[in-house]
Amino acid sequence: IATYPHNHWSTYATSMAYVKDVFAPWVEKTIAAMREKDPNSCKPYGTQHVVLVVDVWWGWTDPAFRKWLKDNYDWINLAYVPGACTPVGQPMDAGIIAKIKGFVRSRFQEWVVRHVIIFLGRGGTPEEMKLPIDKQSIVTKVVAWLCRAREHVNSSDAEGEGLRKCWASTRLDKERHENSCREPRA
Repeated sequence: IATYPHNHWSTYATSMAYVKDVFAPWVEKTIAAMREKDPNSCKPYGTQHVVLVVDVWWGWTDPAFRKWLKDNYDWINLAYVPGACTPVGQPMDAGIIAKIKGFVRSRFQEWVVRHVIIFLGRGGTPEEMKLPIDKQSIVTKVVAWLCRAREHVNSSDAEGEGLRKCWASTRLDKERHENSCREPRA
């Protein structure tokens, strides 16, 4: 996707780009594969109705986006996941993903601060400061941070974060235990 806002949140433009550059091509490819196996399995691309499930963030609910979608892709039907359903629909976001994001964000901030301190300590001025943010440098750092984040997520701490928090906050631990103790239905 060639467009993104400064805060990386979904907007009218990013929602359009996602549909045009990611979702619609994926649907086209999927329908072609299905029809190759069985021409009667679905209607041709652009006539077969499909559902795009999205959250209720304003980039998806924006009236201009919904009008654009109807005008250009009337065969795509939006279905909205109700607000506050992240723990239900994305239980990993309740602990694991948040912990990984926080860990990587902290490593990035430490990296930036370290570079700035070294640069200024050598007599550089703030105006001259340039971080090594070329693609190779960033990819190398992010991969290393993600590897370390895996260890961090798997570690236990006093607050019970990570996987235990994920299971507990979504009540999946209780459901898993209750279901495992039931007799199978005949």
